[in-house]
Amino acid sequence: MVKDIATGENGIDIKAQSAGVANGIQVSDNSEVTIKADRGNVNISAIGSEGTSNDAIYVNSSTISDSKYDLKTQVHVSGINNNVTATGAGTAVRAEYGKSFIDVTANGGNNIVKSDNTAVYSAYGANINLEAEQGINTISGKTGVYAVSGLVDLNAINNIVKSNNYGLYAHYANSNIDLNSVDENYIETDGESGYAICSDGENTIVTLNSTKGNNKIVSKYRGILAQDSSNVDLDADVFNKLYAGELAYYDAENGGGIYGNKKAIDARSGSTVTLDAGNANAISGAVYASGKGTTVDLTSTGQNTYSTNNDIRSAAAIANAGGLSDTVISALYAENSANISVSGERNVIRTYADYDKPEELERVVWAYDTADIKIDGASIIGTDTYEKSRNSNDIAIAAGTATKLTADEVNAPVTDRATVTLNYDNFTTNDGKQAVSEITGDILSLMRTGSAYGSESAF
Repeated sequence: MVKDIATGENGIDIKAQSAGVANGIQVSDNSEVTIKADRGNVNISAIGSEGTSNDAIYVNSSTISDSKYDLKTQVHVSGINNNVTATGAGTAVRAEYGKSFIDVTANGGNNIVKSDNTAVYSAYGANINLEAEQGINTISGKTGVYAVSGLVDLNAINNIVKSNNYGLYAHYANSNIDLNSVDENYIETDGESGYAICSDGENTIVTLNSTKGNNKIVSKYRGILAQDSSNVDLDADVFNKLYAGELAYYDAENGGGIYGNKKAIDARSGSTVTLDAGNANAISGAVYASGKGTTVDLTSTGQNTYSTNNDIRSAAAIANAGGLSDTVISALYAENSANISVSGERNVIRTYADYDKPEELERVVWAYDTADIKIDGASIIGTDTYEKSRNSNDIAIAAGTATKLTADEVNAPVTDRATVTLNYDNFTTNDGKQAVSEITGDILSLMRTGSAYGSESAF
């Protein structure tokens, strides 16, 4: 193994600049590079022409055969603060193939990793680790963190990821992106069609864990997309906060809240999305689940005595919901045998629509086509202006499907049903007062919209 060690007491600057392609550190095949500044900062940059792959740190072990499994290709960067920058179509921190490893460690300060393209990229079994145990990991690029059957770990007081296309993207089987913070994991995507978190592929998981604080997800388009048997897991000691789409404050007469007009959670094709919060899961946007084996689980223990444990407020339209051509606005929507579970001492689930637009239908909670939705705890479920809307426009809870049914289809035996189960109770506020569960809107077990399926609502 070839080892190169560069040390500097007061700091190290590595800058590659070119009218063509520029690479700051490039290591391949059984080599190890260590960059260490004991009392200063490390700055690594690759500044090349637009459209070229300018990588600040690049490790590739593609030619190491399986017979040389003990060999690795590694880069270690350590300073009080570390700044890694790439321009053009390059990547700030990039590792490829299973024997590649990069770790960037801030000793008392922060890591700043930014790129005009992808900031952090790990592929084909490679491993990247960013540590700022006393500071902040800040990642920014068109895509923040991208794992293609690779592994990425971020550990800090705060992890901040800002992007245009994807914040965290775990792509294909066996990808793993893991963020651990003390105070907050913050993911923001500002692109019109961007995803804050995207996960797809078997044994693929994105995990956000905040031991004393929050996980906060902000996206103009989609908060979380999980598909193809993948997993997304958010665990926060205080809050999980998800904001999707354009945000607006509505429903002042009922205490008011922030409503999002896009999907905060979009789970498909056998995937699992889990939110577990010590205080509350606060979601502005719709929660959507589709496909057999797909599960969305929202749980709040209420251990920190917050007044509401699950707060879901949506102004988001679900395309083709229930097979309808109308605009259907929903907060919890499950179809095609998917499952949604909401559990907390107190749950608020509401939708907002313009009552002057009869084509806008509100279905606050809708289980469709053999799907199941279960809500446990004191619950306030309702549309925003039930008394002003047209008859049948505002449905609080709906279960079931079917359009254009024949008499034989209506009378045929049903082997599986779309089910909404609400196990509700009253609620004791922090000042000892009793608050009751409320449902504002119609309750409907229906035989319309879709193929012939039965339905059931249980309370």
